[in-house]
Amino acid sequence: MMVNEEVRMDRDTAFSVFHHVVEARWDAAAITELTGGVDEPIAGFLDTGFPEEIAIAAGYRPMLLTGDLAVAPATVDAHLDVSAPTRIRYLYEALATGRHDAVEVLCVTGGDRWIGETAGFFEAYRSVFGAPDIAHTLYLERARGSFAEHREYNRAGMVLLAEQLSAIGPRAVTADSLQNAIRLVNRTRELLRRVEAIRASDNSTITGVDAAAIALAAMLMPKQRFNGLLEETLDALDEREPVGGLAGAPRVFLSGSSVDQLGFVRLIEDLGAVVVGEDTEFGMRYAHTPVRENSDPFDALADRWTYKFPESWAFGRERRIAQRVEMAAATQPDAVIALHLRGDSAYGWDFPDQAEALRARGIAVLALPDTDYALEETAHLHAVIGDLLSGLDPRRDDTTEEKR
Repeated sequence: MMVNEEVRMDRDTAFSVFHHVVEARWDAAAITELTGGVDEPIAGFLDTGFPEEIAIAAGYRPMLLTGDLAVAPATVDAHLDVSAPTRIRYLYEALATGRHDAVEVLCVTGGDRWIGETAGFFEAYRSVFGAPDIAHTLYLERARGSFAEHREYNRAGMVLLAEQLSAIGPRAVTADSLQNAIRLVNRTRELLRRVEAIRASDNSTITGVDAAAIALAAMLMPKQRFNGLLEETLDALDEREPVGGLAGAPRVFLSGSSVDQLGFVRLIEDLGAVVVGEDTEFGMRYAHTPVRENSDPFDALADRWTYKFPESWAFGRERRIAQRVEMAAATQPDAVIALHLRGDSAYGWDFPDQAEALRARGIAVLALPDTDYALEETAHLHAVIGDLLSGLDPRRDDTTEEKR
């Protein structure tokens, strides 16, 4: 499905492109073909702590690297600690088996333990796997704090990253090219926040699974192509009726572990609810905190990556929990489902107090602990989520009732 700039995209066709991009998220060539993009070298990144703007300014196309759910992590399992999250196992398997060999430079960022150890893992096991076959690997550490010296450390790291990418990439990073890249990615964030507002409205024209596909596609597609397609699609949404079945459906907010696939949102919506928001890493949180424009670009990037919500090391527990609760409450949910992926223990520290604060506001809470990334336990998930939804009394105003 090739996107043609001269053909106006209707909603269903455009959303289909976003979904197909997510389905092909391990295949850079397929994404290029789907979106009509040009062949640019790929800078693969592993989490949203990576400043894509620097890669774009150096002439790269940044692309989120994920696992392929169709390929079980059989190759790497024996070489990973038993505590490794299942999402990481699938990611490492994709790298070890060459799913991401089209990537020119792998950009590893510090923060998450397993993400930060990616390069070291493959260096240690190169004789075993002979992979990944990627020309360059760069590492960007982030200081775990919000003091001024942490911000300066982060700035220095980004300057070094720009120098490294300039040396190996299609072009050198300049102040102008970096400013242009900042504006481009800020536009992506602005469009995604429009999606976020629409999906949370009473008369939404966007389902939760469509919103999740759009957010992931923003990290996979060439930004210029993504922005143009989404902007045109959102403009056309003004002329459409709300999506059938969303009005009056139980409203669910998704919290918890990082999810880089659509299965969890789809499972919830297949049970009759609508996912109106999330605070997870690869959802609309990606759109928050734009980079300040018209100032020193490295200063602006360092500010965002030092102070943006909700880096666990940058904010205390009380403030972090309060921010998550406010994000959920703003969408007026009937319930919050907190997903804990197997092996992801960090979120569990915050969850009890977060759940208590949500229940104090009259919001039901369901925890899904020790859940497998590949959704191998769908019968259990259907049962517990179905029980939650059947006990809800969704808030409906008079306007909603009249439309039912």
